[in-house]
Amino acid sequence: MELIHLTTLIHDDVIDEADIRRNKRVLNHLWGNQASVLFGDYLLSKAFDLCNKTGDIRSAKKISETTQIICRGEIMQTLRKSNWRVDEEEYMRIIGFKTASLYELCCSLGASLSKANEKVICSLERYGNFMGLAFQISDDLLDIIGDGRKIGKDIGRDLSQGKATLPIIHFMRTASGAAIDEFLMLVENVDDNIIKIRSLLESSGSILYTRNKIAELISLANGQLDEFPASESKESLMRISYFIARRL
Repeated sequence: MELIHLTTLIHDDVIDEADIRRNKRVLNHLWGNQASVLFGDYLLSKAFDLCNKTGDIRSAKKISETTQIICRGEIMQTLRKSNWRVDEEEYMRIIGFKTASLYELCCSLGASLSKANEKVICSLERYGNFMGLAFQISDDLLDIIGDGRKIGKDIGRDLSQGKATLPIIHFMRTASGAAIDEFLMLVENVDDNIIKIRSLLESSGSILYTRNKIAELISLANGQLDEFPASESKESLMRISYFIARRL
């Protein structure tokens, strides 16, 4: 699963023309796009090779299906670049495919491989889905309000790539025509205008709306763990929500 995750990050950096991730130069910056895409493909093929060697056909099938879903989400997002009128339902569907599906699969595989019953598997699957959505929305918010040195990558990258994330979607739905016109002008040069864009989103309540959505999803995720007895494993899952909250 980690090899598949790494593949998505490598390919993401190529698509987004990124320079930095986790305060390090990304592969496409060091090696170029061609070598990076091929290396990502190699990691993906290696992951499927490992799946086949387990002899667990059911798990391998789930991993294969989820990888297709992740790619579908990325394609959907790419085809909607510079469409600032994407609605919230469509956005949630896209991040559900490209991010939450991976969290969901990891949680359900962990449960099923430990021979958990169907109720436990479903609870952890829902936990993964909610937590994946919360993480992706927080990541999208940090692209606007974050400190590049702290989060380890350039901010404003989503905006410069024309990606309509939740703060933007809420803003486009609720702001005045004059404010929207100002945003569309500012987003033409994100690097010079990120502070002004942030101010627009804050004054419209879009930043607060996004924070509240993240908190709601984290609460829903942790609620899936209520039925489980106290344990080190449960505490580890709960700490993921603390990590997401601390990033903002």
